[in-house]
Amino acid sequence: MAARRRGVVLAPVAAANEGFVATRLKPAAGGKAWALRLYNASGEAPMLALSGEAFEGGRVFLSDLEETPRSALSSPLDVPAYGIVTLLIRVR
Repeated sequence: MAARRRGVVLAPVAAANEGFVATRLKPAAGGKAWALRLYNASGEAPMLALSGEAFEGGRVFLSDLEETPRSALSSPLDVPAYGIVTLLIRVR
């Protein structure tokens, strides 16, 4: 799923904020996406800014705990202090 450039593996999506911790990355049901759970450990309510090939290609979706895609992410997302957000990253 990740691209390679000169021996370096590039993540399909990256969070620009240091306060977020990836707590889970697993194949989603059906095998056509990855479920990524992020935890805001900062104690503040920053905007979650994403970048990367999947985000820029419109393949990152806000999801519920049952891994049902809700809406495509196209701008930063407001995540409360100590909040958890689940994202689906669709595989090409």
